[in-house]
Amino acid sequence: MTERAVDIGIATGFLMVGSIILTNLDALTHFDQSSGLKMHSWFKKKLGAESIGNREVYSVGTASGHKGSKVWVSFVSWLA
Repeated sequence: MTERAVDIGIATGFLMVGSIILTNLDALTHFDQSSGLKMHSWFKKKLGAESIGNREVYSVGTASGHKGSKVWVSFVSWLA
């Protein structure tokens, strides 16, 4: 009976933490974006704007690059 009570308590705790995260999701994403921008600007000041350690993590890509990747993915899927 004690193991079952502990399991129920742990599950209740996880549900409470999950509901808190979901209710504050907008604030969490805003905090993540603002802290990322602050860190990026700090690196820009410390390393210089053109430093290799200061490049964008997620590249946007070009239309021709997306077209080429679609062709490559379709070719690989055809082989498989």
